[in-house]
Amino acid sequence: MQAQQITSKGVDAALGVVRQHSIELLDKYFEKLLNELIECSQSSTFVGSQHEYFYARAKISQSRKEIAKRFVDYLETTFQQFANRSLVNADELLGAGNPSLSLVEEDALEERVILTTIRQRAESRYSDVMWSLNRRFSVLNGGREVTDQTNPVAPCRFCFALKQGLQSIDVSAAARAEIYRMFERVFVDHVGRIYSEVNSALTDLGVLPNLRHEVVKGRDGGAAMGSGAAARASHVPPNMSPNADPNMQPQAAPVQPAAGASAGWLGGGGRTNLNYHQQVYQDISSLQDQLAGVPAGAPAGAVAATPGVAVGGVNYSVNDLTAAINQIQMSDWETAQQIPSKPAGGENLQPRLIAQVTELLLHHLTELLGSEKEPAFKAPDRKTIDLVGMIFEYMLNDDQLPDSVKALLSYLHTPFLKLAFADSDFFEQNEHPARQLLNRLAEAGTRWVNRDGTSEYGVYGRIREAVERLLKDVSEDTRPFTEELLSFNTFIKRVELKITTREKRATEQAKGEDRMQEVKDQVHDTVQQAIGKRDLPSAILMFLLQPWSDYMAFVLLRFGDESEQWQEAQDVIDDLLWGLALGEDEEQKRKWKEHYPELEANIAKGFDCIGYDEGRRRKMTSAMDYVYELYLQGLAARPAPAEVRKKLTDSSERGKTPEQQTADLNDAERQHLDVLEKISFGTWFDMGDGKREKVVWYNLRTMQFLFVNQSGHRTGMRTGEELARLMDAGTIRIVDSEEDKPLVDRTLEQIRADLSASAQQANAG
Repeated sequence: MQAQQITSKGVDAALGVVRQHSIELLDKYFEKLLNELIECSQSSTFVGSQHEYFYARAKISQSRKEIAKRFVDYLETTFQQFANRSLVNADELLGAGNPSLSLVEEDALEERVILTTIRQRAESRYSDVMWSLNRRFSVLNGGREVTDQTNPVAPCRFCFALKQGLQSIDVSAAARAEIYRMFERVFVDHVGRIYSEVNSALTDLGVLPNLRHEVVKGRDGGAAMGSGAAARASHVPPNMSPNADPNMQPQAAPVQPAAGASAGWLGGGGRTNLNYHQQVYQDISSLQDQLAGVPAGAPAGAVAATPGVAVGGVNYSVNDLTAAINQIQMSDWETAQQIPSKPAGGENLQPRLIAQVTELLLHHLTELLGSEKEPAFKAPDRKTIDLVGMIFEYMLNDDQLPDSVKALLSYLHTPFLKLAFADSDFFEQNEHPARQLLNRLAEAGTRWVNRDGTSEYGVYGRIREAVERLLKDVSEDTRPFTEELLSFNTFIKRVELKITTREKRATEQAKGEDRMQEVKDQVHDTVQQAIGKRDLPSAILMFLLQPWSDYMAFVLLRFGDESEQWQEAQDVIDDLLWGLALGEDEEQKRKWKEHYPELEANIAKGFDCIGYDEGRRRKMTSAMDYVYELYLQGLAARPAPAEVRKKLTDSSERGKTPEQQTADLNDAERQHLDVLEKISFGTWFDMGDGKREKVVWYNLRTMQFLFVNQSGHRTGMRTGEELARLMDAGTIRIVDSEEDKPLVDRTLEQIRADLSASAQQANAG
């Protein structure tokens, strides 16, 4: 039988099983979901939420056939793409690799977190059967490697099929989350039957009929779990060639991977195409081995005499380890409950002693085993304990986190340690719900909790609430982390919305003020250019630099500098100056006297527009009339004293122009100014004393920068000159993008750097 025929028959057989059981799965799912939505609506105390769940139930009931059709159609398309070798990678499918989401994408983040959790639970539960399926589908794929990322029946495909199905309905985020959660409960329990029957169908077609799966024993003597587990094939046949007879008994010969494939993929020993976060974790793991004296290339657990037994001969299971951690966790929960929701100013909250956890863990483990001798941790367990401990120790040394937040987050050490044993993906996947939650809690603490423990919007109390919930829940999977992440994200979404609103108001106000100042500057320049070096009488000078400048600003804002109104306003200035330069020319005096009523009317119109005070208006008009009476008589009014002229001129000017600001700076300060001209809106500045402020808007024409604090309150406008001088003096600085990396990311990077330095020092010694 040709390879193409094997692929076609195998794909058809697998698709037939998936199609049949998907319909059965969806029937069970819809039945339970409709009942669950009724319960949600009845248990909700908020009328709006009750309506949302009732509405969602009605939409599901009405559209279930359409949802099921979309679900199955997507799975059929997946098999077609697999046959055509155009199937996309699972991470691309679910959007992993794009952790940066804006506020408007928050619902998409919540959806992705839930789908990723479903996928991870199913992959963990059915890792053995998926191992076999991956190898059988590799044969159908012409010998090219198939993994959980590229298998058409992998858990992620069913997750995305549901997402495609739900596109036909529009329900609230809360209802959609419940729809996904019910799918998780039904799907994870029933998908194993689909996998078993697909394996059987492919075996019946002669696709690796003698394939057996032998797993290196893990910590509890069972199959090692997680992406770091080592699995190998026993009696694995070679890839089928195009002319192979499917009825032939496969030989136990070494597998020759297809060109470009990773050597060892079939045996599960090699790892290629690591993303950045996986590479960081692998580097740390290798450095831990190196510093522990494990030879390069040695198998996991090489330090131990037997892979499943700890050094010293006292054996324990992963369940024993979990039970011991739970005892510490419950004790921590009782302690954390004593932490006040609103710490008093300056109160010194003591963090959890991370080093003490290892001692307590050994103590409880010894008691649980009933052993007279304290057990020694197995090498893989020791690495996990050390790495989780380092993450939290480094967190406690992070200068960005207030001490009160450090104290709270330190109590999460035990639930995260337990999670690390159950799900090692926490170290490798930046999309992992637990990792995102820790990052989110730390980010919120950094942004909205002050050094004295006080906080905006009740953020400190909400972080404390999250810590207490995680400590209270002794589950061994990611569910509590996922649920708390969704809840905390909802809380932060409301906080960020308040801050965004404040920032928008501050920005609009600053833009208005800056535009007004630009207008005033333009008016001032126009008036000064017309006046030139003339020594004007006080009445005329005061009129031009005060009420008439205000009127011209109004005209410029409303009509622009190319309007007829703007030209008329400038004509008034010219007419006033004309009346001061009549001299002895009687003809000019006659013309000016004839024009004066029109000039008075234009001035009166200006006064009316700006609502100028009637008393001051009459007084100023009388003073100006008196001046021109003198000039018509051949006399001259006394010019305004120099001090009066200076006072009137200065009152209408702003500070230095951008050119003047630049001219007053030294070379180093000019370099800082160049940097300021290129920053983006939203750039954070460290203002000293642990305080941060953000530039939400600036005008490069005027070199004015608007700053707000972490709560969105306006702190003021600063000039480019002022900022450049402060930056050069080291008083303030732009926050480096590396400092804004998520907590776990930058912590793991720092751990890798420090372990690498230690390894180099050890080698040099």
